[in-house]
Amino acid sequence: MTLNKQHFLYTILGAVITAAFGVLLLAVPGIIDRICLYGGGLFCAVGVILFIVWLIKKRQNPTHLIYGIVCILLGVLLCIIPSLLNFLIPILFGLWILGSGGFGLFKNLMNRSEHKLWWLGSLLCLAAIALGVIVITRPADAMQTTISFIGIAMIGNALLRPHSDILGRRVNLKNPHPSQVIETPLQE
Repeated sequence: MTLNKQHFLYTILGAVITAAFGVLLLAVPGIIDRICLYGGGLFCAVGVILFIVWLIKKRQNPTHLIYGIVCILLGVLLCIIPSLLNFLIPILFGLWILGSGGFGLFKNLMNRSEHKLWWLGSLLCLAAIALGVIVITRPADAMQTTISFIGIAMIGNALLRPHSDILGRRVNLKNPHPSQVIETPLQE
C-alpha cells in the first residue's frame, strides 16, 4: 500500500468534509428534511429541463425523456416522502461507518508489528464498528438521536482515516515495495 502526497491530501480533504458534515448534523439535526426538500426541487427542475430539451429536439433522443421522467419521479418522491430518506440515511451511513471501521481495523491489525500504538487505532475502529451497528439497528427509534450518532460517527471517522493512512505511510517508508526501490550504481 503506497501513500503518495495526492492520496494523502484527498484523505485529509475527505476527513475535513466528513467532520464538517458531522458537526453540521450535530448542530442542526433537522437539516435532513431541508436537504430532502431542496434536493427534490432540484431533481424536479432537472427533469423538467430534460423533458423540454427532448421536446425542443423534436423527440430525437429518448434518453432525455427517460432521464427527465426518472428525475421528476425522484424529485417528487423526495418532496413528498422525506421520511423515507430519513429512514434510509441512517442505514446507509451506518453501513458506511461499519465498513470504514472494519477496513481500518483490518489495516491496523495487518500493520501491528510495525507500530506500537496499533491497539489505539484498533480501539477507535472497534468504536466506529459499534456505532455503525447502533445506527443500522435503530434507524426509526429516535431520528434526532440517530442523526446525532451519525454526526459523532462521521467526526470519529474523519479522525480515524488520516491516522490509518499515516501509519500505512510509515510502514511503507520502513519496508518499501520492490517496485518502489530505485537502484543506483555505487560511485567509487
